Amino acid sequence: MIDNCKFYALLTNAVRRALLVANEAEYPIVKIYRNHFFIKHPFRRDKIKVYFNLEREEIWLDESLPKILQGHNVFGSNRLEMLCINVIKLIYSELGVKFT
Repeated sequence: MIDNCKFYALLTNAVRRALLVANEAEYPIVKIYRNHFFIKHPFRRDKIKVYFNLEREEIWLDESLPKILQGHNVFGSNRLEMLCINVIKLIYSELGVKFT
């Protein structure tokens, strides 16, 4: 079973715009802290820390993907590609960006 995983994803133009708007907005969708922001965890009270780098055009996180998506990593899917895509969809939805 997959535990913690650090994966990188391409920072698309839509996500870049969402981060820049959030950084300058009076009431942002997400609060930007230097090189990271937090999104709501679907199953727990704590938040998920998502890092980004505008120059290298990437976002990443170091979390247990099954715990983010399923609430646990005891059983369930361990298909890494599917888990990464679903976490990216979660990040996009929190930023108000449509995943295509």
